[in-house]
Amino acid sequence: MRISILALTIALAACRAGPPERAEAAVTADTSTPVVTEPSPAPTPSIETDSGDVQAVAFRGARYYVVPVDLTAARIQMHWKDANGRPFRRASVLADSLSAAGERVVAVINSGIYTPQDAPKGLHVERGRAIVPLNTTDSTSGNFFRPRPNGVFAVMNDGTARIVRRGAAAALVPRTREATQSGPRLLENGHPVARFANTPLRRTAICVASPRRVFIAVSRDPVSLNDLAALFRDRLGCTDALFLDGGAVQALVAPADGIAMETGRFVGFIAVVARGAGVR
Repeated sequence: MRISILALTIALAACRAGPPERAEAAVTADTSTPVVTEPSPAPTPSIETDSGDVQAVAFRGARYYVVPVDLTAARIQMHWKDANGRPFRRASVLADSLSAAGERVVAVINSGIYTPQDAPKGLHVERGRAIVPLNTTDSTSGNFFRPRPNGVFAVMNDGTARIVRRGAAAALVPRTREATQSGPRLLENGHPVARFANTPLRRTAICVASPRRVFIAVSRDPVSLNDLAALFRDRLGCTDALFLDGGAVQALVAPADGIAMETGRFVGFIAVVARGAGVR
């Protein structure tokens, strides 16, 4: 009798426990047609503050700094080294240098992934000069290459912005004013490029909502790449988005907002400066 009662108790406990959780697999392959995966419904996000150049946004329980860029009122510039060939290395150093040159600095953010030799890992264009060429290497190692092909954020000579696949970027380089190459691409034509593993890290990414409307997001809390894609599409209305970097590497300096986030070492930077007097 005692054995029967014990067996019944064990069976009831197993029913309550339910099946074991299954880990979500990451999609790393890319196809000619984007993989369309609808994000799960998210709570309505809120803007905590929008009093300066940078918005503090809450989305899916995580906090972000979002830098909105109207390219009719501001310019996006890529930077790596100063006029003497010395790497800036710190966002605050670059911000100070631009301010000293007469620029009104909106924000300085880390750009795309870099190599162990502290050079941009892919295309890096400053004021029409391709300082680092397009990286056409095919690999399955690291975010930069997955899913293939990776992407390029570019500001063209006509002042419009776009995010394109690596293959399309080659023909655009002669008409490109500023560019950074990174990966993975998060959105393409309004659709998530892939379903990624839900690995939470602090991350930085960029998106294009229209030819002259860009958003740069810096997560203040650990988030997944899926969260970033949903933020860009569902909250900010972007059609194309590109991951820049994350983990131990994150920089955002916004002088007017009193924001100074710098963790890790840096190579390339994206500077947002107001249109007007200053360095072109």
